[in-house]
Amino acid sequence: MKKIRLTLTSLLCLLFVVATLAQNSSKENVVNSDVDRDVPSVQHPCNINKKEISFNLEEGHCCESKKVRTGIKVGIGNSRAVVNREAGNFTKEFSWEGGVYFRYNINRKLYIQPEAIYHYQKYSRATNLSEFTYTHNQVRGQLLGGIKPIGLGLYLNGGVYYSYQIGGKVEVNTSGNTSEDIFSDFPERNGEVDPFNKTDFGYILGGTLSCGSGGLAISVLFSQSFDSVLNEEYHIGDAEFENLSLRHKSIHFVIQKKF
Repeated sequence: MKKIRLTLTSLLCLLFVVATLAQNSSKENVVNSDVDRDVPSVQHPCNINKKEISFNLEEGHCCESKKVRTGIKVGIGNSRAVVNREAGNFTKEFSWEGGVYFRYNINRKLYIQPEAIYHYQKYSRATNLSEFTYTHNQVRGQLLGGIKPIGLGLYLNGGVYYSYQIGGKVEVNTSGNTSEDIFSDFPERNGEVDPFNKTDFGYILGGTLSCGSGGLAISVLFSQSFDSVLNEEYHIGDAEFENLSLRHKSIHFVIQKKF
């Protein structure tokens, strides 16, 4: 009889323990279910919408591509004159340029970039008797295109420019004596008052390392005139400059930054 009582007591204790454990487990499930309902699901930023999304290697994360960038750009380098025949010894001089740009990213591999800049063109010409240093102050409108053939933010560039000369001068050094003449003060010849054309049309070639869809970029750009910048009418009858073709040429290290 005692054995039966002990057995029943043991069974009752076991049932009590099992019931307690089951009740605790049920409470935990209810708490977890409430937490799951309260916590919102986290969605990856790249799946938020259907806009164009790109992986930006420079920034190291997935981000929405910027279609439009505007900002400023500044370049320093050198400039020279390219001539078709002997007319003294032409040498390069320091040059710089600066202005604003508007970049439109067509897609991740192609963009176009209109620009409005000031361009400082300078070069020297030495003869047996004197040295002449020419300075041209120009306002340029430029249209630059970029294509990315290999990725990593590297673009090949090509484009055109159209410039208007707002001023210029020539410094003459003869045996240590220096004088300066403004182009507009040159004497009239053949009905013309300026030895150089007011406008210049040329091409641009180069390469760019671009970050942030053009928000920051570093470029090396080469430019050259399509045609001579000399006023042919002015130099008729001048043995030194008649039939001389003189084209502007420059190369600049350029940095641009968005506003």
